Amino acid sequence: MPDPLLETRELRKRFGGSLATDSVSITLDPGELHAVIGPNGAGKTTLVAQLAGELAPDHGAVLFAGDDVTAEPPHRRAARGLIRSFQVTSVFPDFTALDNVAMAVLSREGGFHFWRPARRDPALRDPARARLAECGLDTRADVLAGALSHGERRALELAMALAARPRALLLDEPLAGMGPEDSARMIRLLATLKGQLGILLIEHDMDAVFALADRVTVLADGRVIATGAPETVRRDPIARAAYLGEEALASC
Repeated sequence: MPDPLLETRELRKRFGGSLATDSVSITLDPGELHAVIGPNGAGKTTLVAQLAGELAPDHGAVLFAGDDVTAEPPHRRAARGLIRSFQVTSVFPDFTALDNVAMAVLSREGGFHFWRPARRDPALRDPARARLAECGLDTRADVLAGALSHGERRALELAMALAARPRALLLDEPLAGMGPEDSARMIRLLATLKGQLGILLIEHDMDAVFALADRVTVLADGRVIATGAPETVRRDPIARAAYLGEEALASC
């Protein structure tokens, strides 16, 4: 078995009297798509914020590629290849799709130099166009991001994340707010990324989770209550009672 690409050890984070994450230990293997599910308030987004370095744990450790990165800020983790894509789209609406991704390529090189004509610089333009094509946006390169549909903006955000050359990608509800067609398109895209990099997926869409995941972890009240292969979790009575429910499972 390969060593984990990303690992948490006993992560604990308290807000007032509540434990948002309660001794959470999970792993993400190279090339694996590991889905983390649970009801609202289970601690999923708090967990991702600790993985990305936006929130310091009160206890425990985060390891990436074998190195302890618990004290490292987000930009240091991003430079290592640990990239987060947010629950809410975070693109520059007054820039074209191509310019958004070109800036993500530029940020990977160590900073933003706005005087550089991104559209005319092949070192930025070519990889940006490749990422747009990968995410199904090759015909939308010259459209302002603010004019894209919700589903297209989510795909653009993913293209920007991929432009940073991640080794591990943290996806926080990439299907949120999408209609059936956009959801199906995003699921197909994520399926093509499996095996190329590690993906930790936070998602409420159970059809997507069970179609995509190599492994599923269920959080409830900040604790891991079940983890394993999708079929194992699907049959786990504790997971069923805590989150999935008979109806959700029947539709998966």
